[in-house]
Amino acid sequence: GRGGEGVVYTVSNKPDLVAKIYHADRRTEEREDKLLAMALNPPDDATIPTQRGQHVAIAWPQEVLYQNDNFRGFTMPMIGNSPDLFKAMNPRLRSRYFKEFDARHLHRIARNLTAALISLHQKGHVMGDVNQKNVLVSQGALVTLVDCDSFQVTTEEGHVHRCIVGVPEYTPPELQGIVLETVDQSIDHDLFGKAVIIFQLLMEGYHPFSGVPTDPKFSVPGKMDLYCIKEGIFPYLANDRFNAPPHAPAFKALYPPLQKLFIDCFFGGHADPTQRPEAPEWLEVLAEAEKDLVRCNRLHWHASHVETCPVCARGGAPGIARPSVVPGATTAQQTAPKPPPPPPVQAANAALDFNPYILYSLGLNVAGIFLSDFVPLIWNLAALGLALHAFHYFTKPNTMNTPEKIVGGMSAAYGLSQVLIVGAWLLQLFVL
Repeated sequence: GRGGEGVVYTVSNKPDLVAKIYHADRRTEEREDKLLAMALNPPDDATIPTQRGQHVAIAWPQEVLYQNDNFRGFTMPMIGNSPDLFKAMNPRLRSRYFKEFDARHLHRIARNLTAALISLHQKGHVMGDVNQKNVLVSQGALVTLVDCDSFQVTTEEGHVHRCIVGVPEYTPPELQGIVLETVDQSIDHDLFGKAVIIFQLLMEGYHPFSGVPTDPKFSVPGKMDLYCIKEGIFPYLANDRFNAPPHAPAFKALYPPLQKLFIDCFFGGHADPTQRPEAPEWLEVLAEAEKDLVRCNRLHWHASHVETCPVCARGGAPGIARPSVVPGATTAQQTAPKPPPPPPVQAANAALDFNPYILYSLGLNVAGIFLSDFVPLIWNLAALGLALHAFHYFTKPNTMNTPEKIVGGMSAAYGLSQVLIVGAWLLQLFVL
């Protein structure tokens, strides 16, 4: 890969490593000193054991590279088959890149991100540039922090190599508009950006400070969410200036202790950053929230205190009936949970939920069965063959992945085939 700082290459005979070679104008003495300090002081849990083997939780620099005694770059772990976090938090992209992910996986991603940051913070380092592009996610909901050479690093002697870049949407209010290379960042700053990411994960990608002004004439220069960050306006908490986006999921549908953490971070932590809930508290509450999830009869997972499934209320398609991956999690990352298969009644309810799509399909099916009584056997066999062909075509991978669509697709294929076959039979009667 190639970027503004340099080029990343594979390493000959070492498939688990890549080398980042900086462009000539980026090979500074400060960067060399920072990377040497990073190689000497890695997080203890940068690589962790999981049930599927060793997982790289933090793609930490391993060796500094020189050519003829001149600084050139560094090596780091190779991370494969892990899209960035944005593709998990965005519903449309999630359906493409993480087809089996549901609320359980999103809670597990949030837990694993928190665990990775705890490992980083325990060494005195700060991520600084917290944003969705610097977190990769595996199909097992494990996370990897990347672009680590941009992090703020503290040497064993106490010298701070600062993080000089950041994304405003994940930057806490006290750093908005500040030139980052002039300040030492703290764990409190990471806690803000992490909370923003977790909110987006659990709220279908909506930013916690994205709101709608109560006064339609109100406007600000720049982005509205950055204005709300600076002013400490959390639109999901009652106020007279901003409402939550009308199509966003209901904030009160989140696990109640989780709601409190967001309020404490975004509202209470606005005036006093030290009041933001610490990462171990997030880890504990997220574990409780994941354990609290229950499943509705259409296979959606949601917090148990909600009487009506919020996904069903928003018109969501049925969830996935098949199991996911493996159970268990501690402070270290582990893959997403494996529930028991759903009861047959729940699966049947999901498959036979009567929405307009399946009603049309069943209507065609009934029409086909009725018309089949009026045509010879050979034409019925032709209709069945055509229906199976159509069903095979429409159930190719990624085109029909829910019980509802499968039932509806077969019904539609058979019914429509019967209608076409009867038409052809009547045509040959009149023509011949």
